[in-house]
Amino acid sequence: MKNKYLSQEEKDFGLIEYMKHSTFNALGFSFLASTSVYLMAIYYKATNLQLGYVSAVFHMSGIILIFLPKLLDGFNLVQVHFYAWLFRGLICTFYGLLFWVSEHYAVQLILTVYTLFCLIRTIGVPVGQPIQQTLTNEDNIGDFVAKLSNRHQVMNIVSNAVSFLILSLRFLGTLPGLLLIQFLGIVSNTISSYYLKKVPCRELVEYKPGRNIFLLLKESLLNREKTMVLLLHWLSLVSVILASFFIPFFKKAILMPDNMIFLYVITGSFSTLLSGYLVKPFVDRIGSKPIMIMSSIGLMMLSTGWGFISVKMSWPTIFFLSFLTFFFQGMIIILTARLMLKMIPENDKITYTSMVHFFSAIVALTVGLFGGFLIDIGETLGSGYLHDYSLVFFMQAIVASGIGMSCLFLTDQGSLSVRETAQILLSTRNLKAYLDVYQFNRTQDSVKKKTILLSIGYSDTNIATAEIRKILKNPFSAEKREILRSLFERPREVLLDEIIREACDEHSYHQASAIFALGAYPHKKVEAKLLNLLDSPSLEISSTAAKSLARIGNVSSLEKIIGLANSPSNRIWEKMNFYIAFSLMDKSGKYLAGIFETASRVGGNSGTQTLLSMCSSLLDMSPLLSEIYRKENEKAMKGLRNLLTEARQIQLFNHHKKRIHEDFQNENWGDLFNWCSSLLEEKDFEDHRQYLKHAIIRQSQEDLNATTLIATLYFTYQLIKSAE
Repeated sequence: MKNKYLSQEEKDFGLIEYMKHSTFNALGFSFLASTSVYLMAIYYKATNLQLGYVSAVFHMSGIILIFLPKLLDGFNLVQVHFYAWLFRGLICTFYGLLFWVSEHYAVQLILTVYTLFCLIRTIGVPVGQPIQQTLTNEDNIGDFVAKLSNRHQVMNIVSNAVSFLILSLRFLGTLPGLLLIQFLGIVSNTISSYYLKKVPCRELVEYKPGRNIFLLLKESLLNREKTMVLLLHWLSLVSVILASFFIPFFKKAILMPDNMIFLYVITGSFSTLLSGYLVKPFVDRIGSKPIMIMSSIGLMMLSTGWGFISVKMSWPTIFFLSFLTFFFQGMIIILTARLMLKMIPENDKITYTSMVHFFSAIVALTVGLFGGFLIDIGETLGSGYLHDYSLVFFMQAIVASGIGMSCLFLTDQGSLSVRETAQILLSTRNLKAYLDVYQFNRTQDSVKKKTILLSIGYSDTNIATAEIRKILKNPFSAEKREILRSLFERPREVLLDEIIREACDEHSYHQASAIFALGAYPHKKVEAKLLNLLDSPSLEISSTAAKSLARIGNVSSLEKIIGLANSPSNRIWEKMNFYIAFSLMDKSGKYLAGIFETASRVGGNSGTQTLLSMCSSLLDMSPLLSEIYRKENEKAMKGLRNLLTEARQIQLFNHHKKRIHEDFQNENWGDLFNWCSSLLEEKDFEDHRQYLKHAIIRQSQEDLNATTLIATLYFTYQLIKSAE
């Protein structure tokens, strides 16, 4: 039987449905929540304390959570969430009574309906985060929170743009326009409830007698890490409540029209959306702590500036400052939400989240009313340098500094320091490497993955090194071979122990690639390991070890390698490895003396071509023999014609061009071989060329064919050219 935990398939389906819910939820919430309610209350001349209540009641309603865990015990989380969300929208239909009540009772009606909206919403809030937790994994919580925030902000922009257009239609009037906005919110909220109901969930509200919110608060406060997260959550909440006073500030102090208020909200949504997109690649790898510290500094400076701002300042400047303020506050909200989601315990989930929101309600009520009180004080004092809302904004600056100070004592596992974070964000090189790593881990496109991997392999940053180390730890990674190859081309000394460990593991699928990579690390411990690997029963391993030994300059095992190379069981791969080792160890070129004999024993036309082409490449000849063979393989005689065109600079070849062509076409291999031998016998060479000459002359005529004759003509031409 299935337990409460979801399978990955259920999580994937649930995430899709939850994102659909979040889309319409954000749309409906934006229509129904504080902005339009603020404007309705201001329309009916609500007092500062009443506006402070509107700011606070959204969170203050959490006071009822003291009773809910016991009352909801045994109910499915999604069912609780669904009915709470459905009825919170329907209660807003009572705003329609504003057409029939007097102005004296209008504010009371607005506050009553909005209070009921918040109370019903509060029933669903404690189960929201546990549902999100069931759909996410430990390593993608930050990405999920950022994606959820971005979805919310996009729909927030859409809804506020619609609200702006509605309030710009003069024939509707202010109150009908605001009530139309509420109607759109009710419709959107109902649709969001439908998608929410489809999210799979088998978890129930569990209440354990005695495990009440006060006990959980006490336990949390005795845990330093939980205490700091709760403190940050409540400080972030205080900042959000104080920021909500921007709307009455713009409306009453700056005299901004209602439709422009919605443009301000859209500006804030764009800013928060930008912060979400920017923080998304970083939050799960860098952590919340360093980014929150930097964001709190920015918010503190801006809040102080708002306290001194002139109410006559131009609107573009006000909108620009609003954009920056929402940017930093958006960062703090997203990062705090990540910390809170990680902190929810496996047991007592609903009681824990109820505890958080219950005490959040007390904080919200206190701050909301205190904010209204500060505005009253500001209106009473008056000052040429300050405005009525200055004290509220100064308080927000103090709260922002408190967030930064609290982060210094936060233990966010895996989080980088502020210095390390700054090194990433302020360095173009480090930032590119970081984003490459982020995209590499997210993309499923194999071609794109290889392209990014190439960029990571060539980056010399610590970020790239850390990601490469992670790949090396994976026993079955499709990218491991490419990474080991890159470690040969761009050596990283700090990863040498990991490469050695992989190279010495005879059960590793990538052992040969690791041995190949060791060819770029000339160390005594590398030599010792490679010398041991020469005795491997696998010729693939021993030949690769021989090649790497040669590359790091160890020639002590040349005779042993020659013996291994003569094994009749060698495949083309091993033969090539051994010949590369010879070419690097034996500078005299003796290895060339048997190149034709060895090539003829490889078996198969392609094997012979490969070994002889490798010889051309090792000697750095031009054009490469492989290119001649490529053209010959495309079309018979094409490679020969290309070779003769290249060789016509030598008079002997130019003079006998027609004869060579006819003999080759008629397969007169013996005549062509004798002609090449006669040319070489007249020449004396030094260094490796003497051994190549002997290899050509002494090859068995029984092995002559089109492939070996092209090589004979090619090497003969190269030797004569080098002698002139």
